[in-house]
Amino acid sequence: MCATVCPSQALAYVRPEEIAGRREKPTNVFRFGNQKVVTRVHMMVPAGTDTVSLDALDYVWEGSDVAFAQPQ
Repeated sequence: MCATVCPSQALAYVRPEEIAGRREKPTNVFRFGNQKVVTRVHMMVPAGTDTVSLDALDYVWEGSDVAFAQPQ
C-alpha cells in the first residue's frame, strides 16, 4: 500500500528496467563493519556508490546503557 501512494516514489515495487531512468542506482550490498551482507531488497544510492556502509554505533544515543560485545 505505501508504495502505491508515495508521491516521492521513495518506495517502488517495479522491474529493474523501470527504475533505470533515475539518476541514482539500486544496490543490495550493505556493510556492517567488516561484514558484507547482500539482500534481495535494493536501495537507491548515488551514482558511483556500490555499497551502503552502516555503523551501529552511529545510532546509539549518547549516555545509553546499551552494551556491545567486544571481540576477544
